[in-house]
Amino acid sequence: MRVLFCVSLLVANTVAACIQGGGNGYFEMRRSTGPEPVDYVLLRDTWHTNPENRLEEFADWYIATMASASDSERQWLEREHAAIRHILTGHYDEAIAMLLAMETDYPGQYAVASTLGTAYELAGDNRRALQWITEGMSRDPESHGGTEWLHVKILEAKIAMASDPTYLATHPIVPYPPESEPGLLLVDGIQDDTPDAEVMDALFYQLKERMLFVKPEDPVVGDLLYSFSRLEQDRGSEEGQAGLLKLARAYGHERARAEMPTLATRSVGFAQSPQFLAGLVFVGLGMVLLRKLRSW
Repeated sequence: MRVLFCVSLLVANTVAACIQGGGNGYFEMRRSTGPEPVDYVLLRDTWHTNPENRLEEFADWYIATMASASDSERQWLEREHAAIRHILTGHYDEAIAMLLAMETDYPGQYAVASTLGTAYELAGDNRRALQWITEGMSRDPESHGGTEWLHVKILEAKIAMASDPTYLATHPIVPYPPESEPGLLLVDGIQDDTPDAEVMDALFYQLKERMLFVKPEDPVVGDLLYSFSRLEQDRGSEEGQAGLLKLARAYGHERARAEMPTLATRSVGFAQSPQFLAGLVFVGLGMVLLRKLRSW
């Protein structure tokens, strides 16, 4: 039987970057190294999306896939479809029970391990989630574009936070470069020569899935968004940095909130902007023209 499907809740875009199931035509990872800033608008839209809104999209994929599936694949797909629908509708315990049964009947499948990890995390059992995400990585090291290392770090941080709620204040999941040392990427557990782009890809990929299920306020998502904003700042993308910083504030990141410009600061900045100065010139010319017309 073919390696059956990782409907990465990408298909449905899950919290853990790991709901599996069918194909990845629903989402293409975007590199962050080009001239354009990171697509923070897509992340914002994901935040405002209800998981149940993905049901129709997932159903379309399911119907199309079933049409060309073999009998054995259809049996798998029917069970997987039911499990993922439970996840999208918030019935995590039911999904876990179905996936554990699939693991018994189809041992060693990457898709089952990965989706189980997601279901356990959504159900609040981070230790079992870490166990299954790690198992999924061992079954397919290149899963999710090679970004599952970040999912593991997220789960490790959540486990640490259970005994130390302030953990993220001193241990950001993706440590960012100090402002005094641009170009230096500090990521625990990653090779020093790991390109910033790969880390930023992982952040985008994992956030794109996580923000579908995890709504503000949430310390983990806030932490990831803040680190992402600092990496965007480091590569000189002011627009990307500002957009991500705004999202981090919405998710309750304290440092992001502390960096929010005051009303007075924003007013001064606007008054100094080219648009404002151009507007003044335009108004001045209009007044001169009006006086001329009146004098005629």
